[in-house]
Amino acid sequence: MNGTLCVLTIDAPNGDCNVCISLNPERGNVVLEDANEAAVNLPPGGCRNILFDCYPSSLGQQYTDWVTLGKPDCWCTLYQCDGDADVATAGLAKLRVAQGDYDILSANWGKKITDPTLDPCADFDHKGAGLAKLRVSQADYDILSLNWGKKDSAMPGDCPKLR
Repeated sequence: MNGTLCVLTIDAPNGDCNVCISLNPERGNVVLEDANEAAVNLPPGGCRNILFDCYPSSLGQQYTDWVTLGKPDCWCTLYQCDGDADVATAGLAKLRVAQGDYDILSANWGKKITDPTLDPCADFDHKGAGLAKLRVSQADYDILSLNWGKKDSAMPGDCPKLR
């Protein structure tokens, strides 16, 4: 009468999708252990729109900031919190953190969350720093330099994460 009937895994980062469920009368619909038909509570038409956020709401203030910044997709990529601002590899060596990332960080140095020119992809630690709550500061530079010149295979690849 209760418990998990099935688990769906849906890959829809920072988007939405429709999930539709229908009964299978040829197989007796959904039945209980005693072979009686189970009552099923499906939404009208059997479909429900599901909205997804790629950034975990469990991260509290960081999630709130992500929403305030317009839910930037880059915060949901595997390497952004490790210094990958341009979400790309560079050169023949396919370096994950390289000049393009530094250029984005440099162009956003010292900007606040309220600055309309802020590129949130340069905010690697997803926090405001100091009394001024600067979004791109020394902590972000430290993350970039720690991973400078690394390939994907040398990166943690576990963003987003709580720092």
